[in-house]
Amino acid sequence: MDRLAQLKQEIAALREECARLQAAQAGTPSLADCIRASGVDSSTDPYARAARAYTEEGVWELDDTTVVSRAEGGAYVLMWRWIPDNELEPVIA
Repeated sequence: MDRLAQLKQEIAALREECARLQAAQAGTPSLADCIRASGVDSSTDPYARAARAYTEEGVWELDDTTVVSRAEGGAYVLMWRWIPDNELEPVIA
């Protein structure tokens, strides 16, 4: 088999693999999908409302729909924390 034919065969195999991966991933929900499906309205849930006291624009944010994981004595509330690039520790290779 000449080099061109070999490359065409490799490209065809890669296309098939890409199509297979895309098809497998198509049925996988994103994090946003999961939050929308299992989340609560942060304006009405008592734990999410309490979490609003800890929000600060651009630092700690709470989405309109969030996830609350209740446990004995309280709950964890999904919030977003902003980390600016200049707060990253240097990576040691």
